[in-house]
This record gives sequence, structure tokens and C-alpha cells, in this order.
Amino acid sequence: MKFCQHCGKEVDDDAVVCVNCGCPVEGAKTTAAPASNKKSGCAVAGFVLSLLGLIFVAIQSFAPSVVLGMPFILSYLVYILAGAGLVLSIVGTCVAAKKKLAGKGLGIAGIILAAIAFMMYTVLPLVLLEGIL
Repeated sequence: MKFCQHCGKEVDDDAVVCVNCGCPVEGAKTTAAPASNKKSGCAVAGFVLSLLGLIFVAIQSFAPSVVLGMPFILSYLVYILAGAGLVLSIVGTCVAAKKKLAGKGLGIAGIILAAIAFMMYTVLPLVLLEGIL
């Protein structure tokens, strides 16, 4: 039997914490892996690009006068941003899951934001043109 270094009470040999004071027992084996602070860079980049694509859709849909004088390629900036965001989010989510990195949630959020941006950019103009809204 061992004794707690903090309160002096007797603790079981397999104990991780003292049942009397709740302090960790010295020499106890812990099975929890240390938390990883590394994030999947692809997941973060995918989230940011998807969010920018969604913001650009909102600007283009609800304030079209802001983007009327833009060059042709900039009118398709949503497809570029959201497409790159979607690809990076998928890759980042897979890498985060495989290597047990943080950022899996950001990757999933990036996938959802990119899907919303694509839907808003393709469906919303059709709905507005038809006068449904």
C-alpha cells in the first residue's frame, strides 16, 4: 500500500487519485494521452476561405451595386474561394482525423460553409429572378 503525499492517508496501489483529498497519487500510471495543440493547417485555411466565399455571396446577393463594376473573374470569386475552401476543408478534416490533430471541427464547418455559399450563389439568384421571394 502507498500513502498520499498530500494528506498522508493510505491509498490503493492502483489508485490514480487519493479518495480522501482528490490529489493525484505519485507514481500512478495515467492512460490519457497528452493533448495535442497542433491544428490541421488545411482545415483552418479551408474554413477561412469558405467563410470569405460566404461573405462575398452575401455582399453580391444583397448589395449588387458594390460588385457591378468588377471584372469578369471577380464575379466568380465565390466559386474560387468556396471551391478552394471546400477542397482544403475536406483534406484538412481527413488529415486531422488520421493524425489525431485538432481542427477537425473547423474542417467540417468549412465544408458546411462552402456548401451554403455554393447553394446561395446558384439558388438564390434563381429564386430572386422568379419572384418567389
